[in-house]
Amino acid sequence: MEMIEIFNIEDLDELSVHLSKQEQKKARNWLFSQFDKLYHYENIKEWNELVRVCEALKIIGWGDREPLEAKAERWINGSFYTSLMNQYFEIKDEHGWGKLKDSYVLENGSDKTCYTGYKFKSQRNLLPKSPVRWQKSGNCQKSVQPFY
Repeated sequence: MEMIEIFNIEDLDELSVHLSKQEQKKARNWLFSQFDKLYHYENIKEWNELVRVCEALKIIGWGDREPLEAKAERWINGSFYTSLMNQYFEIKDEHGWGKLKDSYVLENGSDKTCYTGYKFKSQRNLLPKSPVRWQKSGNCQKSVQPFY
């Protein structure tokens, strides 16, 4: 199927052109099947494919499904974390990663294969979100509690 090419297209504009040439309903159904398959990713290769599927779904439209954004971050402790979140910053899925030789593996994951040469990808075409994000601090004073 021509849709498999989305994993080889790096540029978002090229990806958009490629998707515009596809029959939208078929393309969306194929992307949903890939999303469902990759949602429980087990390695960095599958994570990067999930990122590309989320980018493609952002371009083509999520239809009736809740749009999710695939994001990889390096936290202050140096560990990588990957997450899928909606436009309200609600995390639907999150995993921590550990280093293995020249690659990364999921903490508590079953796939211990070393995928050399893979770097964490994050979705580049982000979901529209509020520019202000309200959240509690775990380290707040009791006197400011009424403001929450």
